[in-house]
Amino acid sequence: EPKHGSYVIAIDLAGFEEVSKNAGASKKRLDETAIAIVKIEDNGDWWVQKIEHGRWDIMKTAVNILKAVREYKPIATGIERGALKNAVLPYLSDLQRKNNIYTHIQDLTHGNRRKVDRVVWSLQGRMEHGRISFNEKEDWKELYDQLTMFPTAGVHDDLVDALSYIDQLAISN
Repeated sequence: EPKHGSYVIAIDLAGFEEVSKNAGASKKRLDETAIAIVKIEDNGDWWVQKIEHGRWDIMKTAVNILKAVREYKPIATGIERGALKNAVLPYLSDLQRKNNIYTHIQDLTHGNRRKVDRVVWSLQGRMEHGRISFNEKEDWKELYDQLTMFPTAGVHDDLVDALSYIDQLAISN
């Protein structure tokens, strides 16, 4: 982990329905919520601590966001703007008050750009120039699979999407 820098957290929400291991194939293809936790170094490089992901109910999603905020004390937390953010925000706000742990939530937007353009803009150049590094203690197989398959239709890209949103938090801080 780099000594200097600040954490930011970007969240790409999915629907709020837990999916059991015994669920049918159609349920297993549902998007997952992804919580990207990244340290922005003083020189602008990114060090990816981890990306929590799963298909959780609304309360578990809020709890997982709060746990990340408590552990990493981000200078910015961003959630993709929309109905899912509006749904989780009351639960998250209530948890923040009950636990006396606060973070300012910023809107993350796709900026009227296609996902492919947004992801390429935020990640490709940084990766090509070695400006994104990854925590060696984490298993990055899922992210690697999503990156190599991107932008294949019908294939998950939740982790890639959350990581690409870091760009908006890195610029604004």
